[in-house]
Amino acid sequence: MASLISRAGVAPAQLDAVTGALRQRGVVVAGDRAVAAAHLARARDALVALVSAFHKANPLSEGLPREEARERLFTKAAPAIFERVLDDLKASKALAGADRLALASHRVTISGEDAKAKTAIAEAYRRGALKPPDAAVVAAEAKAPPAVVERVIALLLREKTLVRLDTLIFHADALMKLKEEIAALKGAAPGGRATVDVSAFKDRYGVTRKFAIPLLEYLDRERVTRRTGDVRLVL
Repeated sequence: MASLISRAGVAPAQLDAVTGALRQRGVVVAGDRAVAAAHLARARDALVALVSAFHKANPLSEGLPREEARERLFTKAAPAIFERVLDDLKASKALAGADRLALASHRVTISGEDAKAKTAIAEAYRRGALKPPDAAVVAAEAKAPPAVVERVIALLLREKTLVRLDTLIFHADALMKLKEEIAALKGAAPGGRATVDVSAFKDRYGVTRKFAIPLLEYLDRERVTRRTGDVRLVL
């Protein structure tokens, strides 16, 4: 607003009067832009319609990515206008969210084919444990089309039932059990100093290097282990 007033050559003391006059003329100030109130109203309606359509097409998603909304409706508008529209819609409780925009009334609901697929997919990863199935096997066990499998897996990842490690997906229960088992090695080791290397890990869990490396790196990130040369020290 200060930038707008400055460019217009209006003295700071006249700010309130100028702002009031703009409002009376149906003009709203958004950042350093003056915008017709009717234009903002149309922009608000368009954004709500866009988010509503997204929910209808993606019922398991939390909401429309904020940046996608901006690119689809506000590419030619100043950033301040997009922000003003968002602020207005959130203030009126029409929209909610930060990185993803959703109708305030939106709740992720699952039923029918998706509900059955969710149970089957979660169970497939639970059984797979530290050797999770690939996408084709998961789809076959779920007896669901690839599109359904993809959106259900995305939901399970958001719910933290599943966890992605690099390109692999594991059930959270399997990772929790792994952390507990590796952490317990320290108490059973002479002097309380336990280490594990790739070879020992592969033998212990019957996994290939494809699974062992991401899992060991996960243990490092979780501060269960710390890599020291070719071995991991159990913390």
